[in-house]
Amino acid sequence: EAAGDRLGGLDLDAERRDRLAAEVLEAALDWLLAGSGGAGRTQGRSQGRSQGRSLLGAPLTETSLRRLLEATYRELARRTRDRDECRRLVDSANAVRPRTLL
Repeated sequence: EAAGDRLGGLDLDAERRDRLAAEVLEAALDWLLAGSGGAGRTQGRSQGRSQGRSLLGAPLTETSLRRLLEATYRELARRTRDRDECRRLVDSANAVRPRTLL
């Protein structure tokens, strides 16, 4: 939470802010999953220790973190001029996006 609060107060350009936000969100998602008995980024974990908290304006839940991280990766992909970097960011966005049932 503190890292997310500090990020908002930094004087950064949009790309740098989004890159740091992605790092914070990745760490938060890993922390959340590790505290739920899981390793790595998998779906369906309990969020008991994160109840009522938020990070970068989103509830501190697995689904919310995944959505925000996906959006952050996609925004970075839109901004980059490097095709390889764009593909890597889109792949990262696709990998982290919440799973949905049809």
